[in-house]
Amino acid sequence: MRIATFTHISDLHIGRQNLEESLDAAVIRPWAALPWFDGLLGHSYDSLAKLDKLFRRLLKDEDAKLIFTGDLTSMGHPDEFVLGESFLDGDLTPPYGNFIGLQCPDWRTRSVSGNHDHWPGSPVFGLPGDALYKAFRFCPFMSPLIDLPTGHKLRFAGIDTDGDVNPMGLCRLLARGAFLGQLAELDKKMPPPEPSEIRALVLHHSICWQGLALSIGGASRSALSDFARKKGISVLLCGHTHVPKVELVSLSTGKENVALNACCGSSSRITTLPFDLTLVGQRVDRPTWIPNSVLVHRLIAEKGGLQWQVSILFETSHGFEENAKYPMRANAGLYFPKGRGLPDEAQSH
Repeated sequence: MRIATFTHISDLHIGRQNLEESLDAAVIRPWAALPWFDGLLGHSYDSLAKLDKLFRRLLKDEDAKLIFTGDLTSMGHPDEFVLGESFLDGDLTPPYGNFIGLQCPDWRTRSVSGNHDHWPGSPVFGLPGDALYKAFRFCPFMSPLIDLPTGHKLRFAGIDTDGDVNPMGLCRLLARGAFLGQLAELDKKMPPPEPSEIRALVLHHSICWQGLALSIGGASRSALSDFARKKGISVLLCGHTHVPKVELVSLSTGKENVALNACCGSSSRITTLPFDLTLVGQRVDRPTWIPNSVLVHRLIAEKGGLQWQVSILFETSHGFEENAKYPMRANAGLYFPKGRGLPDEAQSH
């Protein structure tokens, strides 16, 4: 029996529009020629419309709640925040859109900002504007307990993984996360978990991503693992990499320290470059791009306990749907026995 559904979106990258040309974000062609700047391309209006259709269906059929894991904007410009909040809170109305929007006034309850939201309204370096702090709730946060029919209690917490990033430093340039201060503050706020409490942490950067760029700095990565183990975090909800992936991560040795890392790809970023965009006579393209995606989390009453299941939906010409073509399908879940908030075993499905 399904007892709860959460629609997990990320990296909308809402950009400023050139309304004379399109309802998409206006692509700045010199940036679009280089893959390094793909996060600056902005949103696809068609993708937003498909996202609207999916969420309305899940809301109607399953009373789905929304999770958002950062990068609402492309560059942190106030106009981008206005468009992004309008889409999540209500509708994009003419001339900015044809009445599409998630109409989800409580979207901030399980949402955090991303590194692009910390930009000053222009590329990369500089302090964020006031629009960032008006759009998102203060981090770190800890939501009230949600009682579930299985006897479990569910709690969401959130951190800002750009909390310690120097706005003029290397981590900003490489989109790396740094957030020791966030973990220290949340550690003081968050009490020990109740025996039946399931805890999910909402953040932007993924603990599983390796590499020079897009990853979490070494000190913060180690601290995050220790924090999750200490505080009984069983589920990590993230985005940032534009690559959807659901996998089990070991926080340390021992089965009781397994967590589910659910990373959502971009959900509405432009994934088709202008057809006439060329460089040295060749059309600029991204043949390895992964389509936009959405994660759907379902909590299922099963075997006297609770199963946390995740599905990855990819964008097609018809909308968001499961697609066996892509190898990064969700293949992991967690089972929580009755009366126990920590997973008893990791199960594949």
